[in-house]
Amino acid sequence: MVKGVLRPLRDGSAALVRPVARTALPRLRRHTRYSTPEYFLEQYRAGRFLYVNRWGGSKWVSPRQRALVPIDEGLHIPRSVARLVRRGDFEIRYDTAFADVVRHCATVRGRDRVDDSWLSPDAQEVYLRLHDLGHAHSVEAWRDGRLVGGELGVVVNGMFASDSTFYLEPNAGKVAFAHLLMRLRSRGFLLCDTHGVSGATRPFAPYWVPRDEYETLLEKALALDVTFG
Repeated sequence: MVKGVLRPLRDGSAALVRPVARTALPRLRRHTRYSTPEYFLEQYRAGRFLYVNRWGGSKWVSPRQRALVPIDEGLHIPRSVARLVRRGDFEIRYDTAFADVVRHCATVRGRDRVDDSWLSPDAQEVYLRLHDLGHAHSVEAWRDGRLVGGELGVVVNGMFASDSTFYLEPNAGKVAFAHLLMRLRSRGFLLCDTHGVSGATRPFAPYWVPRDEYETLLEKALALDVTFG
């Protein structure tokens, strides 16, 4: 995988993206074409993801630069997270509580009460349907029988779109993300697309690639025949 130059996120990043298709999530039910799993998958295959601007409007966008996390020989698990993985502080499960992961990703720390929450009830319904079709997956961190962290994403051939992370205990989300990266590598995936860089992904050595390079990598990923399960 060819790496680009890691650049810090800029304030006002909405100016850096080029809207390519419009759909307001609060109005998904009025536009049924936009609320189908097929439409979501079409957007992922075209290299787009849902973006919410500062006014709460949402669009499918293709940024000038895209953040990826390495899953090839550049895979990086921070030492502190690797220690937690070795100790087995959390039990890791896959797809056993997908609906709960979606709910937590949408609501944890008041996400559902802010105007720019992209994971609206309508979008949650689409993710549940994508899960039923085998495209959306969850990586779950459990402790003492309680779900305390997790990762939500969509698989399209050899690309995993890492769409949301949550944690209810410190480090639970990072441990889940570490297990996700190791699973993607072991299954032969090419891309882990995190769209941007967040506090949850920053320790895992994300890097930026320009749009044209991302499209080339995505084309290669879409040609792969790999499975998450």
